[in-house]
Amino acid sequence: DVKLRSYLIRALGWLDVDQVTFPVLIEAMKPEFDLETRQNAMTAISFIAGRDFEEGEPLQHEEITAALVAGSLDEDPVIRRAATFSLGLLDDDRVDQRLKVLLEDKDEFVRVNAALALSRQKSTAGITVLEQLLTAATESEPINNSNAADLDASKAANIAEIELVLKTKYAVIAIEELAPQLSDSEKDRIRPLIKKLADDFREPSIKLAAQ
Repeated sequence: DVKLRSYLIRALGWLDVDQVTFPVLIEAMKPEFDLETRQNAMTAISFIAGRDFEEGEPLQHEEITAALVAGSLDEDPVIRRAATFSLGLLDDDRVDQRLKVLLEDKDEFVRVNAALALSRQKSTAGITVLEQLLTAATESEPINNSNAADLDASKAANIAEIELVLKTKYAVIAIEELAPQLSDSEKDRIRPLIKKLADDFREPSIKLAAQ
């Protein structure tokens, strides 16, 4: 059962038994498995690597890095997004260069994940992508479903709004952490965007993060 397998794979991310979980997750990231299983394996890796990252000891693992780099080259953007997010939590010399390439990916979420991943590595290489995201957020209009006859279109609009809020929040946090490393010209461009979000954005959590 694909659903059960995907659930169990994702659940491995909550375990700290690397010698048991890593071989399973590395196998589950391979292209011969279905998309959901592969995505959940990468998500599980991000859970494990995230804990290590927060403890100040980023994960170092040759096979996991190789599997995620391969995932970042996948044709499916869902796999590229998951792989890109997880790459930013690893300690490997190959990661930085690969993330910089992913800043040019055709998928917006991959570009944003690459920029956020680089910010976690204390790199400002993705600042242009983050600035573009903030600009889009300041220019966006709130959704209006009051007269929506198409339920699918309404659902898509709501999902897009949630995604925008999440991306914007993470971008604001990333820029705050990178602020000491930004040039004066970068600060001059970004400061008005942050102020506009703090003053006018419709979502309270964004206004709070931007203050």
